[in-house]
Amino acid sequence: MRAKLQNLQQLHSGRSFICYELKIPRFEFFWHFHPEYELTYIVKGRGRRLVGDSVENFREGDLVLIGPQVPHSWVSDAKRKEQCQAIVLQFPISFVDTLFRMPELEGMGSLFRQSSNGLQLRGPKLSIVLKQLRLLSQCKSTQAISGFLGVLDAISSLKARPLASVSYHPSSIQQTTRISKVLAYIQQHFTTEISLSRTASVIHLSESAFCKYFKRTMGKTFSDYVNEVRITHAMMLLLETDKSIQSVAYQSGFENISYFNRVFLRKNRITPGKFRLGVRE
Repeated sequence: MRAKLQNLQQLHSGRSFICYELKIPRFEFFWHFHPEYELTYIVKGRGRRLVGDSVENFREGDLVLIGPQVPHSWVSDAKRKEQCQAIVLQFPISFVDTLFRMPELEGMGSLFRQSSNGLQLRGPKLSIVLKQLRLLSQCKSTQAISGFLGVLDAISSLKARPLASVSYHPSSIQQTTRISKVLAYIQQHFTTEISLSRTASVIHLSESAFCKYFKRTMGKTFSDYVNEVRITHAMMLLLETDKSIQSVAYQSGFENISYFNRVFLRKNRITPGKFRLGVRE
């Protein structure tokens, strides 16, 4: 599965932006990027969200603003059988640059500059954002402009949390195409043993060359990234099931329970047991 430069020019033809509602059986892994900004609201569905070098769980109410050229993908949990739904708003840099020249909107510029590494937007007014996006997806002509401004107003009061790390920078098209093959392979096999040699062979590199390439492209080591994907999956199982911690570890790809506990503690600063109890209290 390749990363793709998604061409939205035809969709934008005759329009300053596009807003549409997406209803699909599941979110398939599709590592891609485009020169437009993207605001995505998850109405239904759960799984993992990948933005740059960030891997996190997502669920209903997840709202993310992604800047131009930032690779991203949402992928449903393989065992979850449910209808997925999202509302997506995409718009070019030229459009927002024009808007932000207006004194009333210049304060929004900082929010969009931060989106170069992806932002999760949170706050008590998420329901208002959903309402505004739904209205916008049905608007036509001049009503669409006021609807877009309504969305900007709704997200302006939300708290923004960066997703990709500060050290992450979008790769070139060729690099992104190569790394997408590796990330797709990890997504498909992280619950089982993932050997370094087998993964390196996906893009025809030796183990040493692959390790250097992965660290340079993703800003972290291969083993650390795989552990991050596994821990993210384990967190979802701890939240949504009553499986034992040992079972959660094994089903997330860890062969050793003590190693799982150490990695979980290092990444979350809390043990798996306390994480589960703290969330459920």
